[in-house]
Amino acid sequence: ILRDFETCLEFIGNKGGIPANGKYNLFAISLLPELNEKMTHPMKIDMARPMQKSYPNINGLYLLLRTTGLIFVKQTGKKQLFVLDEQLLDSWKALNQTERYISLLRAWWWHGNEDTIGENKGRGYFDLLYRCMNFFMKIPPKGIKIIDQLSEEESLRYYPGLYNLALMELFGIVKVSSAPPSPGQGWKIEQIKITEWGNALIGSLFESARNCRD
Repeated sequence: ILRDFETCLEFIGNKGGIPANGKYNLFAISLLPELNEKMTHPMKIDMARPMQKSYPNINGLYLLLRTTGLIFVKQTGKKQLFVLDEQLLDSWKALNQTERYISLLRAWWWHGNEDTIGENKGRGYFDLLYRCMNFFMKIPPKGIKIIDQLSEEESLRYYPGLYNLALMELFGIVKVSSAPPSPGQGWKIEQIKITEWGNALIGSLFESARNCRD
């Protein structure tokens, strides 16, 4: 997660800003394949005109970039560009690796909102945390098979949401095995397994919740 997040910051900074398009000011479609190839594990899709949500990894990272405030939209003439907030960037660079991880985790689960990526479903803050924790707890010890299970595949689009699943993998909470995409299709998931770190992290959150109730 830290490597790919930094890659996004460098991608925007090195270009002196990148276009913000559409109603929700998402990344320009033309730049998505290039950014995807720079990821640690590029997402394999086979779509003629992929949108940002076609790359759940980028969609998730975009949510973190906007929620942390490290990028913002700047009006330049008739164009709108995503640029870096240099002051916040300096603060980010002053953090160590552990602090950065925790900051991104908080941005996602405590402050993230689907409005940011144009997927508002009337949900509020902490909904992303609830969905991810609930989904994680339903994964059996041996993992869950997705490939050739149409109902499971469709369900993931809404619960926890593909961008949430991509972030769960980026944060090391689950391990996702992928297969080559079908013609004209996007991310094809074979199997999802929980990780030791995921067990520790989710377990600690449940323990904290119980302590708060007590």
